[in-house]
Amino acid sequence: FRLNNAANNENIIVADQDAGVELYYNNSKKIETTNTGVAVNGNLGINGSGNLFINTDGSRAYFGAGQDLQIYHDGTYNRIAAAGSLFLQNQAANETYLAAYENGAVELYHDNSKTFATQTNGIAAYGAEGNDAYIYLFADEADDNADQWRLRARQSGQILEIQPRNSSGS
Repeated sequence: FRLNNAANNENIIVADQDAGVELYYNNSKKIETTNTGVAVNGNLGINGSGNLFINTDGSRAYFGAGQDLQIYHDGTYNRIAAAGSLFLQNQAANETYLAAYENGAVELYHDNSKTFATQTNGIAAYGAEGNDAYIYLFADEADDNADQWRLRARQSGQILEIQPRNSSGS
């Protein structure tokens, strides 16, 4: 079965018996059924208040030519699996929140500045350029000032201080 335009020179719908169905836009195939499901050529948009559902635990959304990125729920945990490094960023501001490198560090960012990273033999805390670096320690739910401490690495003078969090004493 074929449905063509009035001039009979453009496909609109092609349906082959015991095979697939194809939908066209301006004679360009956009959607087709296959023996494994449905293929979309171009963008797939969900307009209005529509949603995209994957209703089976373990089913995955794959991205990239080599299926390099996967997003799924395994029945217990929500997972993002990436081949290689993974970055969480604000697209509009090109601001990095988290960078996870394959076989390497995990870095956390605040206002696009690296503030924390894992290393081979431990962790590292970073202060912004020209500023001190702090590590805060909270005991007993940090419900009063006596439970709050900080390690402060001064950017000048190679000085390390242990202080109550809200004090300038050492």
